[in-house]
Amino acid sequence: MINELNKQDAGWAEKLWQISERSYLHGSPWSLEQFRQDIVQENSHYLTFMRENHWLGFISYYQVLDELDISHIVIDKDSQQYGYGRQMLEEAINYWRKKEFVRLLLEVRESNQGARTLYEKLGFQCIHKRKKYYHHPQEDGWVMELIL
Repeated sequence: MINELNKQDAGWAEKLWQISERSYLHGSPWSLEQFRQDIVQENSHYLTFMRENHWLGFISYYQVLDELDISHIVIDKDSQQYGYGRQMLEEAINYWRKKEFVRLLLEVRESNQGARTLYEKLGFQCIHKRKKYYHHPQEDGWVMELIL
């Protein structure tokens, strides 16, 4: 189930970082301090995805008027390959449609074929490629868009 994270508790930053650190192939793209700084920003938002009080993942994003820019889509390493990523995104997309947002943007590593395929199945389209966007290792990023 998708829920908005209560950002009043800054302690969530450590939980978000831990999940991110163990779930990304190359470790968390953000440091713990970056999560701490982000979580208090007014236009940053976090959706948590949980089952029976167990964190399966989260999505972080920025709201700019009626558009959303997704910065993280994370499924905990132990919960990957069970379809939770798709389920989390489908629930989030439905949540955002009910709130009448019109457009989603995200970036994904060119080498992350599994994620790109999932996003395409959900209706995202590549609208731009950013050369050398990612570091550790360096590679191109795809900017993908979903019109809600």
